[in-house]
Amino acid sequence: MTTTYRWMTSLRLCRNGLRHRGALHVLRYEDMVRGDRDTFDRLSAFLGVSVEPVGGTTSEKTFGQHATSESPSMSVGRWRRDLPEELRVQSTREWRSFLERF
Repeated sequence: MTTTYRWMTSLRLCRNGLRHRGALHVLRYEDMVRGDRDTFDRLSAFLGVSVEPVGGTTSEKTFGQHATSESPSMSVGRWRRDLPEELRVQSTREWRSFLERF
């Protein structure tokens, strides 16, 4: 399964899930990796458990083990830099209205 296929499938699932508000919690990757407090508060309320952003050396160690970018901030928007132009254009065309919500 290609990365592009997984991305497109994920977007379709999200788009379908938004039709059933309450059954889906949308979490922006950018907010999560930046440790946005409100993001984690909303996620905690949705899940019914406390979810805390990880910071400091624990966060850096975890990111270093699993990341494909130099840092969390470098990973934000990476698809715009790394996705082949043809797929970037296709994704933008097909998903513009969905992605503009965020």
